[in-house]
Order: sequence, then C-alpha cells, then structure tokens
Amino acid sequence: MASPATRPSRRSLSAARLTGSIGRTLVSVADHAVDKLSASRWSAFAWKGRAVQPTVLALAAIGTAFYVVRFWTVYAAGELFHRLGFDWTMFWAQAMVVRAGDAPDMYDFSGDGPVTHQLQVLSQFYTGPGKFQFALPVAYPPWFAALFLPFTFPSPPMGFLLWSALSLACGVWLVVRFKQMLPSVPLLGAAVLIFGAYPVALGLFMGQVVLIMGVAVAEMFVSFRAGRDFRAGLWLAVLLLKPQYAVLFGLLILWKWRVRALLGAALGTIALFVLGLIVVGFPAFLRISDSAGDFADFRSEHAAPLLMINWRALVLYALPWIASNQGVILVAVLSIATVIVLFAFWQGPWNAAAPEFSTRFAAVALGSLVTSYHSHVHGIALMMVPLAAAWAQPVFSTKTRVALLAAVYLPTLLLVWTGGVVERFAVSAAGDLSLWYAWPDGVPVLLFMTAFVLVCRDMWRAEQPRLHLTALTMMKSPMAVNNTALTRLRRVGLIRRAN
Repeated sequence: MASPATRPSRRSLSAARLTGSIGRTLVSVADHAVDKLSASRWSAFAWKGRAVQPTVLALAAIGTAFYVVRFWTVYAAGELFHRLGFDWTMFWAQAMVVRAGDAPDMYDFSGDGPVTHQLQVLSQFYTGPGKFQFALPVAYPPWFAALFLPFTFPSPPMGFLLWSALSLACGVWLVVRFKQMLPSVPLLGAAVLIFGAYPVALGLFMGQVVLIMGVAVAEMFVSFRAGRDFRAGLWLAVLLLKPQYAVLFGLLILWKWRVRALLGAALGTIALFVLGLIVVGFPAFLRISDSAGDFADFRSEHAAPLLMINWRALVLYALPWIASNQGVILVAVLSIATVIVLFAFWQGPWNAAAPEFSTRFAAVALGSLVTSYHSHVHGIALMMVPLAAAWAQPVFSTKTRVALLAAVYLPTLLLVWTGGVVERFAVSAAGDLSLWYAWPDGVPVLLFMTAFVLVCRDMWRAEQPRLHLTALTMMKSPMAVNNTALTRLRRVGLIRRAN
C-alpha cells in the first residue's frame, strides 16, 4: 500500500484523467485528419485511374481473347494431355491407381510403376509428333485423389472437360466476388481482369486446382467479413487440397484465437482425413513421403523451383552457389521473418468490419505464396478477390499498384507479343519449347517479390500511427499521449507550434 507521501492526491488524479481525456480526443482528431488526407490522396489517384482503367481493361480483354485462341490452337495441334491438361493427367493417373485397388502405390512414380502405366493410357489421345510424358511425383494428400475420382469415370477427354467446366464455374464466381469488391469496375471488366490474368489462364491450361482454391480463399475472406468465423474455417480446410497454402492462414487464426474458425477448420480437416481413410486407406498416408521427399530437395528438377514465386526461387537466383542445406535454412529464416512482419500488422483486436481488414488479409494471402516452400505462378489466382478488396482501400501507393498489375498481367502481355504477334500462335512440336514461359525464368519471382515488398512497405507506413498509438496507450503517463497527439496534429498541419 502506498504511503501518504507517495499516494497521489484527488486533484492530481483528476488532472491526470483530464489530461488523458484531452490526449485521447486529440489523437482521435489527428486520426480523422490523417484519414481525410489519405482519402484526398486516394481521390487524386482515382481521378487518374479514370484514364488508366480503360487501358488496363482493354489490355486484359486482349489477353483474354489471346488465351481463348491459344487454348484452341494447342488443342487443334493434337496436344491434348501432352501440353494441354498436363497436370490434370498426373491427377488422373494417380486416381486411376486408387480405382484399380493399388492405393498404397499411388505415390510410386517409378518408370515401371502403376502411375506410369495408367498415364500411358492417355497417350492414345495425343496425336502430336513428340514423345508422351512420363509420370512426375504428385505430393497431394490422399483425400485429393478421393475427391478427384468422379472425374475418372467418364472417358478421359470428357473427364477433363468436366474438370475444366468446374474450374470455369469457379472463375465465374471469382468474377462475381471481384465485382463486389470493386463496384466501379463493370461486370465485363471484372471478367477480363480474372480470365486475362496469367495465373488464372495458366491454371486452366494445366488443369490445376487453383481456381477451386481461389474460391475457397475468397469465401473465407467474405465469411470473416460477415462475422461467420465457423464458415470461414470450413473454407480454410478446403485449402488442404494443397496444404502449404493453408499454413499461414491457420497460424493467423490460431494466433488471434478465432475459436469458431479453428473449430470449422478442425471439422473440415477431420472430414477430409476420414474421406482419405475410407476411399484410399491408411497405407497411402504413410507413402506420401515418397513424392514429398523429391519435392523437398532444394534444387529438385521435378519441382522446378526456378519457376516459383517464393523465397526458395529468389534464394536460388540471388545465391546460385549456395549449398542446398544452407539454402533450406535461409529460406526457413526468411519465411519466419515474413510471418513476423505480416502478423505485426494484426496487432490489436480482431475487427473484420474495419477497412484495414482487407489489406491485412490480402497481405497474408500474398505471404502464403511467398512463404510456401512449393509455390508456382498459378498460385496467384488464390489472392485475386482479397487483392481486389485491398485495392479499394487508400493504402497502396501508385508504385505498389503498378507492381501488382505487372506481377499479374505483364506475363500475359509478353505472351500476346511472343505467341500471338511474333509466332502467330504456332505450336512447336518440340516439347522442350515452353508455350507459357517466354522470358527468363526469374521474371515471375522478381515481379511478385517486388509487389509483395511494396505492399508490406505501404502497410507498414499505414499501420505505424496505429501501432505507435497502441504502445502509447499502454504507457502510464497520459501526458505522453497528449504530447504525441499534439505532434501528430502539427505534422498534418492542423495546428502550428507557438513562437
């Protein structure tokens, strides 16, 4: 108990309370002033955007038309299941092994293994002059093969058509959500911005699962904003089709202790695990390391890390001489540091209704690609809707917006030039000539990393006043808050220092 000499008087306590009240009022006024200035800067950018938006939409429309023609010319050249739907063929062969009753061998991709035998069934549909591909490791969890099984019952071309129709339907739903996040963009404009994006087109061409997962991320984001955390957790579980993309989101809701979201994610995970046990069997779970081990190799040729958009790819380009074990350690350190930076933006209470929630969530979506050990360009399709919501907020600078547009759409423009203008949609019979990477391998990772760093920079600048204010409100001296509020008011020009 404090002595009378050290115990504060009632008058001093009243003065302290009054000073704290004044300080909080000034801080509120300063925050409002900063918001007004940010809004005015955003209005200026939006005014410029009236001239930029038609150009971007026109280029995206050209890119969408190019992809339609490109898909048809590749199919007409007899490249079905050789180039068109390449990844889908691996999913199909693996699922067919499960149907044949050899589920424990679904991760055996040896030259004479069951997956290779099933894959060769698809060679009859390839009419090109090249050699049909051999089986590559597929490190997807067993429940993915269980969910893929319905697409193996029709003929392979019909199965691929149904899979593509499902992916297109997911793309259309992304258009709807994209339009909701950016109401000023016309519906047709939202459509070309989605389907003209290089990651979306690449995912469709390869027969990837990214558009389904893109819907999962979009619905998780929408559910969180609507206050439906349990439903958001269920959508998070869908990302376990590719578990590496679920890790960062899972850590976020665990750190912020979103109990209902955790329950939803746990229920979804249990459902997928049980599905895998029933359809595929437990032995397959023990054999997944056969494929994952190959992808874990820092320089795995099958994983193609030089084509990725994560720390792994950047380290390989920046330090090509680094030993593999040292490279893995460096990537782990960079990934952990990235998580710490991203989570620093989430200081304070969870408020999904706040405008800054969109930018924070979009940053985490980007970070899930950066920190993933296996993350290719088509993974950018996962973040299209959260990024659209963040785009509507006055946080990203003009440089950051240009960098984001370049990461998503510049590859499309390069393909339009090389594949459409220069090569006139010719499809080379040489299988080693890529139709989708008409640039040095490092371009995608450099573009994406530049955009990600700029996003983090803008968010750090936007969050600094809030983080500083949070720290000050934890201090014992209310006068410190008062003085800081006065300083912030002076910085925004609302008051001037007395002479």
